[in-house]
Amino acid sequence: MALRLDLLMDHNEDRIENEEDLKLTEVLCKIIGNESFREDFARLIGVIKTNAIQTVGGQGRALFPTFSFLSHSCITNARHVMEHDQKNPGKFKISIYSQVPIKSGEEITITYTSLLRPVLERREKLEYLWHFTCQCTRCQDPTEFGTFIGSIKCSTCQKLMTIDIEGKSYKCCHTIPYHPTIETLFDQLEQYLTSCNTDVNELFDFLKNTATLLYENHYLRVIAKRYLTQLLTNASKDDKAKKIDFGRELLTIFDKLDPGLSHSRGMTLYELYKVTQKSETVPEIIRCLEMEPKESVAGKACENLTQILKKL
Repeated sequence: MALRLDLLMDHNEDRIENEEDLKLTEVLCKIIGNESFREDFARLIGVIKTNAIQTVGGQGRALFPTFSFLSHSCITNARHVMEHDQKNPGKFKISIYSQVPIKSGEEITITYTSLLRPVLERREKLEYLWHFTCQCTRCQDPTEFGTFIGSIKCSTCQKLMTIDIEGKSYKCCHTIPYHPTIETLFDQLEQYLTSCNTDVNELFDFLKNTATLLYENHYLRVIAKRYLTQLLTNASKDDKAKKIDFGRELLTIFDKLDPGLSHSRGMTLYELYKVTQKSETVPEIIRCLEMEPKESVAGKACENLTQILKKL
């Protein structure tokens, strides 16, 4: 364990004179009344910031040394699931599951950030928290595998603006820098989306009001459609049709950005199953969700379908 901890990166050289880290180190030294541990505390803080992940329920952070060696990719082949360790009450365990077939000798990769965020936002977060620039195939493709998940419409001609990844700008009839203009717009629209994420009518208004600003597959519109697939019921034929249309749109995007037996695919198929009742999709949904914590929404959905499958 100690050897694995020693091998973990802390990136302290990239956070030189970080005010927050310095204050925390100072507090820890005062608590034990010994300044000689200053470097050790700085190392500890750096390791936790770089490697620890949020626990179930978001009540704290946990460090798994071996897990921390896994590399990031924005087109990942595996995913991790943290849950309460039933054999050790009060403790957590973390497991890795393949989403697609992994060849012998191929590196296992996970994502450090949300796969439903656009390239410029992902790069910014990875550079800020982990101090590297992702060079995966998706990060080098301004179309994001043809999904255009971060694209906006030109205010002059309404055509799709092209993204200059290295220049951090959008181009069409004119050039718009990503910072601060676009970032401010996205922040405001995300706040708008958050304020209406439980109301079907307001979510439809969000889609209508952003139609001239954002590309159809923009991640904020994708999130809105995801909310709608969860909120729309079978109350009317129109609601049922819209839920199916949104679900199919989402699956097309997830198959490109989060392929294989992903959580996103499993939950979307589950929402479609509730409308269509197509029993042939049940085994695949279970394969996508069977590793999820039993107490989670996905875990409960999987258990429900498992019972249904036994009756078929």
